[in-house]
Amino acid sequence: MSGRIKSIVVTFFIIGIPMLFMFMMKCGRTVYHPLPHLGEIHGIKENGDTLFHTIDNFEFTDQLNRKVTNKNFEGCIYVANYFFTTCTSICPRMNANLQRVYDRYKDNPKVKFISHTVDPDHDTPEALLQYSNNLNADPNKWYFVTGVKDSLYTIASRSYLIRAGEGDSKPVSFGHDNNLTLVDQNRYIRATVDGLAPEKMDELIDAIQLLLTEMKNQK
Repeated sequence: MSGRIKSIVVTFFIIGIPMLFMFMMKCGRTVYHPLPHLGEIHGIKENGDTLFHTIDNFEFTDQLNRKVTNKNFEGCIYVANYFFTTCTSICPRMNANLQRVYDRYKDNPKVKFISHTVDPDHDTPEALLQYSNNLNADPNKWYFVTGVKDSLYTIASRSYLIRAGEGDSKPVSFGHDNNLTLVDQNRYIRATVDGLAPEKMDELIDAIQLLLTEMKNQK
């Protein structure tokens, strides 16, 4: 190998490779394993995109007595769950765990939370406000909602694919899954985690970050 060729090769390794690496870091997209889409697939759109299971339209009332619909979550990722304010068993543990996820993303406008009551007869906006204040929840970030009982129960089973409703005990009891459901900006379910398991909150935090990266890469 001539001296000139050696000089070119050495120059490439010293200058060319670092420059190529910086270019790839600047212009390349983050490589990650995407989250699955949960629920049944409903077909294929005309443009070839898959029709994944989608959260239905809804309208509820939050802790400030405001109407809350899907529009409140447009362009956002959100976590949904079910609870009731007089619950003394799993609900306080579940929402305390969820609060850690909320605290992690409370300053990110692209991440929101919605907690649905299974006891709308008792859980008025006033009761929900007191409950949310105990969690230091920003009402524009974490919505605690009530509404028509059938609507609350139906969207749980049909949209979020979880159980929520009245139990079998008398005079009245309530039952609901302890799942936390992660919904993306397209209203697709992308993950569910056990809301009673503190270690699962790290998985949920990571899943939210993956969706934020996905959103960024789709722009």
